Order: sequence, then C-alpha cells, then structure tokens
Amino acid sequence: MTEPKTVADVLDALLAHYAVPGAWIRDGVAEDAAGRSVPADSPEAIAWSLEGALERVIGEWEGDAHRSALLCGASEACGVDLSDFNDTVRRQEVVVAVLQAGRDNPSSMTVLRAAMLTCST
Repeated sequence: MTEPKTVADVLDALLAHYAVPGAWIRDGVAEDAAGRSVPADSPEAIAWSLEGALERVIGEWEGDAHRSALLCGASEACGVDLSDFNDTVRRQEVVVAVLQAGRDNPSSMTVLRAAMLTCST
C-alpha cells in the first residue's frame, strides 16, 4: 500500500477497507478469517477496528509529525476522534457513513495543513 499523502487519501483507504460487509470489528485491532486476533498489518487480516485500519493505512503515527497530522486531519474532517470513535459505534454502516461524510467534506482536501499546526505528535 502506498503511504497516504493527504487526508483524502487516508479516508479513501479506510473506506476501501470497509467496503466489504464484515470488515469492521469493534474489539481488538484486526482479525483473520477464523476470527483470531492478528496484527493490523498482517496479510491474514480481513477485518479491522478503526484503530487497526488507521494503523494499516497510516502506519505508526506516534512520533511522526506527518502521520499524526494525517490522523488528526482525518478526525477533523469526520468531526469525531477516529481513535476513540470505534468504541462508541455498534455497526459498520455507521463507521462507513462517518468516513464518507469526512471524505465528502470539502475540508478533507485542505485540513492537513491546519492539522500539522495544531496536532501534537
């Protein structure tokens, strides 16, 4: 997977992860076809929590200003803290709707610059 350069890239990649029904999980980071926990970047992973999908799409963001800004910018565009949102939602359709709303938000194209200035690493 190519490393995302914009918030729109992040949201597009997250939407692609959740295009298949059953690709979202509420607990854990990622699961394989048998429902076993696997690392987010495992080739066997077929379902991810938002945290796992973000890790798979963005990579490790702690200590990386650009990746942290991508996370913060995606959260800003969606109107929720994506790191915490997974624990409050109950259905994949809701996750997809929030991600799509963020992607449709015109600020998803411009929010990265502001995020780089306001988000801490």
